[in-house]
Amino acid sequence: MVMPGQNSQAKLTPEQTKDMIGIAVRPPFENLRSITEEGVNAVGLSQQTNTSLVRTPSRTDLMAGRCMQANAIRLVLMYR
Repeated sequence: MVMPGQNSQAKLTPEQTKDMIGIAVRPPFENLRSITEEGVNAVGLSQQTNTSLVRTPSRTDLMAGRCMQANAIRLVLMYR
């Protein structure tokens, strides 16, 4: 058994692959819920245990966002 966060060189079963893809394609609101409900409790930072570190937004639909510009990539060829 591989614990969460532990590296493994083993090949995943089809069921494990399906589960990983299911998490990877979740919509943003599901990721937010997972982080704010399950994630903070998993690491012991729930609002009940540590109110100074956890601030969960009450209106997630009003959270500010921004679009970032892509970095320019320049290929420099060097000849010897």
